[in-house]
Amino acid sequence: GERGDEEMMMVGVGKKRQEGTDDGILISALQEVACRTDIDKTSAVINALVRHLSFKWRTNFARQVATKFNCFFLMTFMEEFSEFLRVELQKVYDGSSSLLGMDGACISSLFDIGEMKDKLEAQERELERELDRLMLLKRKREAEVGEWEEGRF
Repeated sequence: GERGDEEMMMVGVGKKRQEGTDDGILISALQEVACRTDIDKTSAVINALVRHLSFKWRTNFARQVATKFNCFFLMTFMEEFSEFLRVELQKVYDGSSSLLGMDGACISSLFDIGEMKDKLEAQERELERELDRLMLLKRKREAEVGEWEEGRF
């Protein structure tokens, strides 16, 4: 009757509004089950829901196990890495390391400080030019606003 038509309209609205998402598909399927009494469809929806929940649970569980496993084994590496790096850099600086095959090379061969300084200075000049352009634009805008307020536009 009338109530069944209203329920079917609500099911259609739910489909349009939420189609494409897992939650939307689930809601529309449950609404269809609530409106109909077909046991085969109800059973199919429940089976699909159980499969979906099982899949999501397994995926989430596997992700958590992998994360904890990686964290557990990488913690010792992370604790030791900073000290290892510091010692190796000190050896390079002292000229007594064969790190990366440099055989007594100084730290300037490891880090090109001159090139980095040039890049930073070029970036500073570009930022200063950008600041000058912005200040000029600001002054123009202030002049336009002043003319607008005075009615000389």
